[in-house]
Amino acid sequence: MRDRRREAGFSLVELMVVVLIVGLLASIAVPVLNRSLQKANRTATAAEMRHLYVAMSRYYADNGSYAVLDTTTFEPLVSGGYLDDADSLLSRFEGEAVLKYIALGTGGWWMVIRPKGDAGSLIYTGQVQLNSGLTTVLWDGVYWYNASEGHTALVRIDGSQG
Repeated sequence: MRDRRREAGFSLVELMVVVLIVGLLASIAVPVLNRSLQKANRTATAAEMRHLYVAMSRYYADNGSYAVLDTTTFEPLVSGGYLDDADSLLSRFEGEAVLKYIALGTGGWWMVIRPKGDAGSLIYTGQVQLNSGLTTVLWDGVYWYNASEGHTALVRIDGSQG
């Protein structure tokens, strides 16, 4: 009889089991990684929006009214030294566009953007007081909204008081 020595290497079954295990681990890890990346981007965007909020507050303190912004350059905040540059802020926006900007002079301001890489979310920032008959609501800070994650209202994300 011939002595059959087992050849070095892996059998097809062993390789298939390893590929299956790696595939299962990847199917668990990829969604978790994507959610983590979205949350990190949302946090960085909120930090940039907080810088804008502080710049507008400083502008108001110096000038007595809120700036009417060019939302592609953030003038007059940049030229006035209230904001370092517009590039870091604009790089956080999906499509580099502000969805909505409302300037109310001495009455406040409000901006809505969609963060890059987080299509279901909206980030709101500003200072505005809304009167609706019986109640008055002050929106002051940076807020996040994402209906697909079960939110029914804006969630404060900037750590400011109010």
